[in-house]
Amino acid sequence: MMDRFRSVTLVVTGVCVLAAVPGQAMAQPHAIAHIAQVVTAPVVHPVRTIKETVGAILFSAETVVDVVHVGTTALSKAADAELKHNPFEYVDNGVAYVDAGLERGEDYLFGSHN
Repeated sequence: MMDRFRSVTLVVTGVCVLAAVPGQAMAQPHAIAHIAQVVTAPVVHPVRTIKETVGAILFSAETVVDVVHVGTTALSKAADAELKHNPFEYVDNGVAYVDAGLERGEDYLFGSHN
């Protein structure tokens, strides 16, 4: 039963696809030459300054550190509620220090941070 259903589904799908394709779907002869011309065109990369490159790296790193900081803050708060001595407090303070440093770098380069 299942094999017959699959076969009918395959045939119906094939008919629908063939009916959707127009009869004159052949490419014009000059279209191939145009595609070859586009493919062989030289690639031109935009020139970026060092400030833009460093800023992009800082922006990416600061986003990752923000996510890590949220995690370490939650871990520190949970450990503070459950443990007598919170060992994650130092990790959270270190990540906060790195986060603040990256934000200062973004402020210096762009005048604002995310």
